[in-house]
Amino acid sequence: MSKYWLPTYTGLRFDLLEPSIEMITIEDMAHHLSIENRFCGATKFAYSVGYHSVLCCYKAPEHLKLETLLHDGEETWYKDFPYWWKIAIREELGTNLWQRTILWTKGLIDTKFGLKFDEDSHKIIKEIDLRMAETEKIQLIKNPAVLSKEIKPYNDLDILRLQPENVEKLFLAEFEKWRRN
Repeated sequence: MSKYWLPTYTGLRFDLLEPSIEMITIEDMAHHLSIENRFCGATKFAYSVGYHSVLCCYKAPEHLKLETLLHDGEETWYKDFPYWWKIAIREELGTNLWQRTILWTKGLIDTKFGLKFDEDSHKIIKEIDLRMAETEKIQLIKNPAVLSKEIKPYNDLDILRLQPENVEKLFLAEFEKWRRN
């Protein structure tokens, strides 16, 4: 265990530089993500990564429900960094740290929960994620600076103001419905 760790909701120690599969629980993911704000909290009301993940899961085809629900799972420990900050981290700190930590953790999540990705599934989930982001910007940000002309938001979705404990329950319910092991 490195000296760079953080406590989790379930009482584990998550090593930020040397994560292992034993440090990952769905309970921690559901709890942490239900509290982690999207858009650095720049929304009209508290809106979490957990709720974003549940809404994305609702839009996914059945064979990708679990992958879509857990697509931002590493943000349980590494937070929801804004897009440009992610780019800056990779460029300024180098891809080695990014690969050793965040990408490694994504791989551990995939292994632990039996997630299966290929080029097509990545493409489908990315499209759902981008469409949901556009929907979120329109509904939750007072003056969204950048809206895409190419990406169509979901027009059949109203984002509700939910309490973290309700998001956590929804997240765990979707996980139980779609889990493979």
